[in-house]
Amino acid sequence: MLIEVKVPVLAESVTEATLATWNKKPGDVVHRNENLVDMETDKVMLEIVAPKDGVLAEIKKAEGDNVTSNDVIAVIDTVIPDGVAANNGNVADIDAETQKTASPEIATRGNIHQELSPAVRKLIADNNLDLHQIKGSGKDGRIIKSDVLSYMNHIQSLPQQESQPEVPAGDIDIARGPVIEDDGRVEKRVPMSRLRQRVAERLKDAQNTAA
Repeated sequence: MLIEVKVPVLAESVTEATLATWNKKPGDVVHRNENLVDMETDKVMLEIVAPKDGVLAEIKKAEGDNVTSNDVIAVIDTVIPDGVAANNGNVADIDAETQKTASPEIATRGNIHQELSPAVRKLIADNNLDLHQIKGSGKDGRIIKSDVLSYMNHIQSLPQQESQPEVPAGDIDIARGPVIEDDGRVEKRVPMSRLRQRVAERLKDAQNTAA
């Protein structure tokens, strides 16, 4: 049975919210009241939880999308395949052992993104990193958050010509990610969260109305 996951009714003064971070991916087993996604409004961070046990069949709204009350953001299938239920894992993991037996190297490359935690995936995406360049120190070579941070520190310590040859020093280009400044620092512009936008607006209003 398919069940829709909807945005809860927002406060009367809140017209819309933004999906911040998905904690589950399609195919993952979810349990009732388990946090699926973090949602941010102008005032608070909220958690949208699973209404039933099942498998996350589809994500309809991506991270960063704006949503309103009762918007459908995902679909849960309450029928869990036996193999997945036993392992409490992902539908895609059913054939994992077969793939590793046939070709361990290819299987590892194909599943590397699936094995990343939501926090690691977000860190890699936000900083435009190539995960194949990051060496994992977790179990079975899995990439963990400290591996990504170490790789970023390594990138920042490289000479300008080696790390960002196509971007002139001091030239800020949001589309290209991190930019090396003249003094060797790395500057990266990212969109402000709703909370930060609201705080900035209020500080600006206070400055404009100050005597």
